[in-house]
Amino acid sequence: MSSWIFKNMPRWIATAACVMASATAMAQDTKLTIALSSFSIGQGLSFIAQEGGFFKRERLDVTLLDARSGAGAIQAALSGSVELATGSLDSTLNATAQGKMVYVPLRLYSGLPGYLVVTKKLAAAAKLPANASVMDRLKALKGATIASPSQSSTFTVMVKQAAEVAGVNVTVTYVANDGMVAALATGHVDGIIVSSPFAERAVAQGAGVLWVDGPRGEFPGTEADDFVVPLSVPAPYYAANREVVERVIRAYLAASNFVKTNPAGAAKAIRGRFANLDDALFNLVWDRNYQAFLTPVPTAAAVKRTQNNATGAFAVQVKALNPDSMLLADVVKAAQASLPR
Repeated sequence: MSSWIFKNMPRWIATAACVMASATAMAQDTKLTIALSSFSIGQGLSFIAQEGGFFKRERLDVTLLDARSGAGAIQAALSGSVELATGSLDSTLNATAQGKMVYVPLRLYSGLPGYLVVTKKLAAAAKLPANASVMDRLKALKGATIASPSQSSTFTVMVKQAAEVAGVNVTVTYVANDGMVAALATGHVDGIIVSSPFAERAVAQGAGVLWVDGPRGEFPGTEADDFVVPLSVPAPYYAANREVVERVIRAYLAASNFVKTNPAGAAKAIRGRFANLDDALFNLVWDRNYQAFLTPVPTAAAVKRTQNNATGAFAVQVKALNPDSMLLADVVKAAQASLPR
């Protein structure tokens, strides 16, 4: 009997080691990095998923990286230096039109998160009443220089289209988000188009006046369910990691539900991400934006509207894309069905 035990002991030890290794692997969180186009409130759902523990609940060890532009975020994902991105939909569509398929299963912000803030000098010269129409405010931009985060930014497209609708010429220059307030305050530009909290900070510091409110749909042609900030999933990563992608989607959906059921708790969860804002300014930023986190499942119609506004070298190819093929609707449904009740 003892000889039989000794004879089989190595096999038992090997089997136990395999079981322990498998259990350890299952217990380990999946590491991944998500590149964000900026660390602004427009990326708030990523911060809520992180700080609220929703990534952790899905066994995800997530690093959020500030890529400083939508194009930079998408490029980082396509190059493989990060796994996923929350870049602009414009940049994602351009990549897909060039044969680099990127899925967009979630809308992380509904509507346009950008505000146009102009100098007090421009506002005074316009001599407009407080209740002036958006069109009158846009016409007052004639000859103005407006700063946008990057050439490929959705904000660049929106300000150019708004100027065209108003029949005025503007010059668009490019300034990083964290340099916007200084550019406005020093008069290097006449206006900035930027998301929260940079816009509110410019107004609070006396550098400018809020001129056009994107989240309220004041830019011509925008709607409440416009799709600007997607979760962007490169096709090669999805093909190799479908189960991980479903967990990421489920974490974001749970974060959205948290905002819906406990907006004060969600605000508290990400307060530390905006520690440089005083309470009054943070509360203003949150109140203006949190409802944009409540409808994270996009529609093909919302994607198509962005396609129809495409400009640039690949506009024809972008407009020809099939939006349904990019949404991973079956994976989103599976993630919704498995959300904790």
